[in-house]
Amino acid sequence: MLLVYTDGAWDSYVPRLAALTGGLPAGRLTAYAVLTEGGTAYAGATPMPVYRDARGEFALRYGVRAPTAFVVRPDGYLGARLCPPAAEGLAEYLEGVFA
Repeated sequence: MLLVYTDGAWDSYVPRLAALTGGLPAGRLTAYAVLTEGGTAYAGATPMPVYRDARGEFALRYGVRAPTAFVVRPDGYLGARLCPPAAEGLAEYLEGVFA
């Protein structure tokens, strides 16, 4: 699972991250956005489902204060933490896993 903790600034990284997950076989990596407490919702079409961290619990538990992407492995362990959430870092991680 890919979790993208974001303040709503989609244009810089979310579409590229979503495109990488879309290139994998179906069901291999689902992507979700977690909108920061106080973040603004994206006005256009979102490339992934969006959840709001209204009380800041996600940020507290994952220890984040800035946009960050997390890859959570099927066994529940954290496979990658990308801060900033760069598509290049995710591509490198996915190549190592799915090569």
